Amino acid sequence: MHSQAFAQASRVGHVLRADASSRIPRTLPPEFGRISLLIQHDLYHHYTIDEHTLKVIEALDELTTARIAVAHICALSSMR
Repeated sequence: MHSQAFAQASRVGHVLRADASSRIPRTLPPEFGRISLLIQHDLYHHYTIDEHTLKVIEALDELTTARIAVAHICALSSMR
């Protein structure tokens, strides 16, 4: 199931977030269960560890999407 869910690289965060909020997780790696709703108690951490992890993965998805777009634009401009 992991390979099907993650086949589209720019959607990994979306898939993991949807799965984390479902009652029957299907794509989350087993390690994610250990960080689910885990809290870091100090003034600097505003999110649970699982939420922070999902935010990081979504940010990486955005970078991947932007990188692909830039590569595509560069390829098109070199064809001229």
